[in-house]
Amino acid sequence: MNKSKKEYIVYDKQENVVMLGTSNEITKKLGITIGTFYSYVSRGDLSKSNYKIFAVS
Repeated sequence: MNKSKKEYIVYDKQENVVMLGTSNEITKKLGITIGTFYSYVSRGDLSKSNYKIFAVS
């Protein structure tokens, strides 16, 4: 079974695109844990996080 990886887009606090990639690629590039990554994905506001992450596929 070949399962395609979900891709995410990352924005910074100024709403600039930081990167597009898989959860693994993003956690490595940003130096965050997978738990932190998923908290950013589920979080609606930027008050406590440096990034806003949305699923794109």
